[in-house]
Amino acid sequence: WFKRFRSGDFDTEDKERSGRPKTIEDADLQALLDEDDTQTQDQLAEALNMTRQGISKRLHAMGKIQEEGKWVLHELTERQMENRRATSEILLLRHERKSFLHRIVTGDEKWIYFENPKRKKSCLSPGKASTSMARPNRFGK
Repeated sequence: WFKRFRSGDFDTEDKERSGRPKTIEDADLQALLDEDDTQTQDQLAEALNMTRQGISKRLHAMGKIQEEGKWVLHELTERQMENRRATSEILLLRHERKSFLHRIVTGDEKWIYFENPKRKKSCLSPGKASTSMARPNRFGK
């Protein structure tokens, strides 16, 4: 690349190279993925009579990425979704009147209230005790 830059060629794109042409068309691979996008690379390789590494390279060249599906604990009924929407609206209206959402932590579909008081630093004379503050209860009231 140094020789090319010295000669004034600042193009960083790959040039066409001679070599073994790809053995499958992207359309064939895309057609298999359209049928079932959960197929493994081994299954695709067997269907197209290629190696798994060849399939992996073609998928990468096509811009495909492997991503796991999102984990859902359970499906919600229409009534449950409507209940959650209504509860959220009520909480947002309540928050507009008085801010309280900063005190709520959610996890595993349970509501946990907590107070997290900040200890204040103070500048004291030597020998003088600082103000004490009780440690908050981790498990609520």
